[in-house]
Amino acid sequence: MAAIEPHVTEAAQEYAATITYAEAAATEAAALLEGGATAGPDTIDEGILLASVWYALGESCWRTGQNDKAHEFLAKSLRLRRQFLSENHPDTARTYNCIGAVYKNQGDTDKALEFYAQ
Repeated sequence: MAAIEPHVTEAAQEYAATITYAEAAATEAAALLEGGATAGPDTIDEGILLASVWYALGESCWRTGQNDKAHEFLAKSLRLRRQFLSENHPDTARTYNCIGAVYKNQGDTDKALEFYAQ
């Protein structure tokens, strides 16, 4: 069993580095998108793609108990999904649900139910 521990530690470090890299890439993409993108299909596609990236990061953080980071990323995803999709789109609903799950993990049942109801 002791032989497994270094591999688990190494995997955890690689995972953390991957999250850090993905966050930096998404932040850079967001700056480009918000800093001069013109209206049109490319902007919508880029907005939807960026929302998906923020969602994936948020969900990964939620699953690993990094609730503060999960909130940060999911809030960015929700803002973009509401902007580029709609309030009633399934992906927007999925984001509300994941935010509710983060609140549930933190023990805030009332806030979780508020997001689940969305």
